[in-house]
Amino acid sequence: MKNINLSILIIFILNLFNINANANNLTIDNLNSKFLIFIEKEFLNYQIKVKNEDNQIYIYDKKNNKYFVELNLLTNYYSNQTNENQKAIPILKVKDKNNLYLTSSRTLQIYTNVDLLEIENISKILVLDTINKLSLKGIYFSKFDDLIKDNNFKKIKLTLIGFSDCENDNIIDIMIKEFPGYHHVEIGSSNTFKINTYNYFTDSTIQKIKKWINLVMFENNFISTDYFSKINKNTFDLVKVTKEKFINSCY
Repeated sequence: MKNINLSILIIFILNLFNINANANNLTIDNLNSKFLIFIEKEFLNYQIKVKNEDNQIYIYDKKNNKYFVELNLLTNYYSNQTNENQKAIPILKVKDKNNLYLTSSRTLQIYTNVDLLEIENISKILVLDTINKLSLKGIYFSKFDDLIKDNNFKKIKLTLIGFSDCENDNIIDIMIKEFPGYHHVEIGSSNTFKINTYNYFTDSTIQKIKKWINLVMFENNFISTDYFSKINKNTFDLVKVTKEKFINSCY
């Protein structure tokens, strides 16, 4: 076992040496390859059996069932040419032997000239979220069953104030599709004063939710004076101040 672990470590280090440490000016193909290295490493960190066949990653559960791991970088367009301003959304999917997708995990969009440290951190998020989602389907992996069976999902009471219905839908859609740890959401109440409440269930902390919400707002050109947020235990209020600012295409 020690020899196997040492071999894995050596292979990982050699792969990293093939990466330009600067990590700038990455094409989508190059970025994908670098993500796959860290994705494989993270699964191995959880003592999961992993096979890499021609950059196709397979993982095996405690019953030795085989699953295909698929990484996609979603962009507005595909190009093999260097473009420092190009953005991509990393999406990690797992499917079974019947080619049925079991999970899909994603993060917020990144620039394609992202550095290795951020690639590693995003890979950690994607892998952990994938493991948690697989556990909900009764798929477990040895040596950390206690971790994934302990589904401590928290209910966060989310209140959106001052946003239009379109903006509310966009914010909730992003929180469902892109925030790690998401479990499910329940619609609460709404009124004519643009106050809408939701029960958001997640295994992420409310501090992380606040951080990710801030990223979403900044990506939509909101600055600190355009909105503010309040957290208190398991309640989160997001308040829009500047009426002239809008989320995405909700003009």
